[in-house]
Amino acid sequence: MFSTVLKRTTFLIIVLITISCQKNVVDPEKELRATLAGTNGIEWQLSNWFQNGEKQSMTNAQRSFRMKLLPDLTYEDTDGHVGNWRSHKSTPADSLLIVFQNPMQGFIVTDYSIKSINSNTLELNYLYNNQKITLCYKK
Repeated sequence: MFSTVLKRTTFLIIVLITISCQKNVVDPEKELRATLAGTNGIEWQLSNWFQNGEKQSMTNAQRSFRMKLLPDLTYEDTDGHVGNWRSHKSTPADSLLIVFQNPMQGFIVTDYSIKSINSNTLELNYLYNNQKITLCYKK
């Protein structure tokens, strides 16, 4: 009788420990993909850009520039480029790599650092000719 009670108590303790230790583990790569591309793709419009922290004026072409990130990791923009995007750092929320082919220059690879991101805005940093460029996008 005592051994039956002990077995049942032990089983109950193991079940309770297992249930209490289960965690909802969030995959940062999937979370980033959902934020950047949603379920059907998200179009991001360039709203501002900065060079070494100073706001720059935008041309009409820059004001109308849009990039679309799709959940299958496809990239397209209003300049006619089509390629791929992904995160590639150990902390996915910190990086965005965009690769596309330009007929005149071959493959273009741009490695962005994600400065900030939420459901409506995206800020990306990268270096160009030793100048820090920040691109600000909105939905």
